Amino acid sequence: MCPTQAIVAPYQLDARRCISYLTIEHKGSIPEVLRPLIGNRVYGCDDCQLVCPWNRFAQITGEADFAVRNGLDDAALVELFGWDEQAFVTRLAGSAIHRIGHERWLRNLAVGLGNARTTPEIVAAFAGARRSSVCAGARSMWRGRRRATAASAERVLMKVSKALTQRRKEN
Repeated sequence: MCPTQAIVAPYQLDARRCISYLTIEHKGSIPEVLRPLIGNRVYGCDDCQLVCPWNRFAQITGEADFAVRNGLDDAALVELFGWDEQAFVTRLAGSAIHRIGHERWLRNLAVGLGNARTTPEIVAAFAGARRSSVCAGARSMWRGRRRATAASAERVLMKVSKALTQRRKEN
């Protein structure tokens, strides 16, 4: 049911493992051991909602606020990773996704892309991601994940973590 085993007992959730927490609320680096389990989820998960007995009574709403916006249901992760900060702000203004900010958006997309089958488009996206320290760290991290030792991957993870900490201090 839960990809990261965040549901540890009936009525108990370990938020440190929850994909929704990690991709929305968590401000630092996502723990490396959990990254493969996140798959291509960029903003939340809600797999637990699929098995919740109460939700068998739920119906799809016609409420416009719950409709898919900005074509996000038909966008490739590599395309979204290409958005600069201005595109992020413009396209996601008024969306709940907007509140995580561009840096965490890129972090989450980098995890998703790192979990995808390597393609020339993904390699090019990481190679061209010079917009921020998070992109550079993510690019190095995933390159390191594919061909380096655990020790060097840990060093890259620390660089990404330091970059995120520095960004928070600057803001």
